[in-house]
Amino acid sequence: MPSKIFTVGQIVDVATVHVPHQGKITFVDIVEDENKHVLYRYRYRAAKFHRYVQRVERGTMVVVEGTVANDALLKPPAAHRSIIVVDGESFRVLQRRATQEISLDESLPAWTIGD
Repeated sequence: MPSKIFTVGQIVDVATVHVPHQGKITFVDIVEDENKHVLYRYRYRAAKFHRYVQRVERGTMVVVEGTVANDALLKPPAAHRSIIVVDGESFRVLQRRATQEISLDESLPAWTIGD
């Protein structure tokens, strides 16, 4: 049975790949401040999400929600972190990096499946 997961953390990496018969899938790697031994890899299948997430810098604090995938837990042999794969459903910017300057006119809206 799939389980929902809610993560508050910093973006450490963003990658988009083209998967045959599925199209573009965007992966967003997030690390929580409290548990640095687990990497949450959220995957989003929506085409518009790629353009949205490219405007968000690494190190930005985000709040994300999704469903733990069937291939949920990965432990690469040379890695110091376990990876939990999550099918992303929502993505909200919580706090930008201190070095980022952004005006209120440029603020990003929240993104959810169906947008």
